[in-house]
Amino acid sequence: MEKKYINFCLCGDNNFIIPITVAITSILTNIDKSRIARFFLLTTGFSDKEINTILKLKKKYNFEVVNIPVENYINLFDKIDITKCKIPYVSLATYYRFLMFKILPEDVDKCFYIDGDMIVDTDLSIIYDNLTEDKLAFAVVEPLAMQHRKSILSHCYELEYFKNFKNDCLKYPYIQAGFFLINLKKAKEKNIFEQLIDFITICPNTPYVDQDVINAVIGQQYSDLINYLEPSYNVFCNMDYKQPFNDAFYSEEIITKSFKNPKIYHYGGEWKPWNTTLTMHHYDVWWKYLKLSPYRKMKNPKKKIIGVMENDRYRVYKIFFMRISIKK
Repeated sequence: MEKKYINFCLCGDNNFIIPITVAITSILTNIDKSRIARFFLLTTGFSDKEINTILKLKKKYNFEVVNIPVENYINLFDKIDITKCKIPYVSLATYYRFLMFKILPEDVDKCFYIDGDMIVDTDLSIIYDNLTEDKLAFAVVEPLAMQHRKSILSHCYELEYFKNFKNDCLKYPYIQAGFFLINLKKAKEKNIFEQLIDFITICPNTPYVDQDVINAVIGQQYSDLINYLEPSYNVFCNMDYKQPFNDAFYSEEIITKSFKNPKIYHYGGEWKPWNTTLTMHHYDVWWKYLKLSPYRKMKNPKKKIIGVMENDRYRVYKIFFMRISIKK
């Protein structure tokens, strides 16, 4: 009998060992129990010990893990100077996701990409099954970037790759690269991996790193092959949702509803729930899944940011995100 796999790809270095394990725990907790989750990890710094820790979840769940060390592929990113990124805490590991388009096994016809700082609080099997052969991807549009595109995405108006966005941004919107489902069979037919590498060769250090690359290649060239999911599938937990969203691709009603009922929580921003209590929203959700993971004995952080009081969270995050980033 053919195994009913649902494929996932997560990437990271040794700083993301625990978050990735918690993300995997959340996926397994909510997935249709008749399916087998297969996780492809594109990593540096993950030892056999860490992989064996993830495999402790096999006592409760039916899944497979394939760890693929990416050291042999690092030269593909030689032109990247991560210090030129607008986001000071991002590492080269954010580019590892490109490898999913090239090195995953041939029997992987489609695959979710999930950022390691996410919690999946829904069954993704329905979306997985609904990606038809004629479509390239399911993705979520980035509402903050779209709302403030003249400032946050000012660089897109200067790059030839984003001419479609410049002419009609609602038809060619800017997607968030932390969560998407890709039809790998079609992606290989269209040489997506080669196009991604070509872009970083020509434009190696764009402000929002891999997300700009994915948008330039997939979002801009193949918009007609993308189904745009509602924003509940990528709700930022460090974003001020009280601001107006009247020109953000989605309606303000949908954005507000999605924020109140997230399907996927994205702990974007520098301050993660595993290293500070300053996470703006849904701090306890991450810790709920941590307690279901093999790292359940980990204690809540006590770390505070110097000079920032708890009641200053909203002000600080509004300034932070409007100033530099929409990215993780």
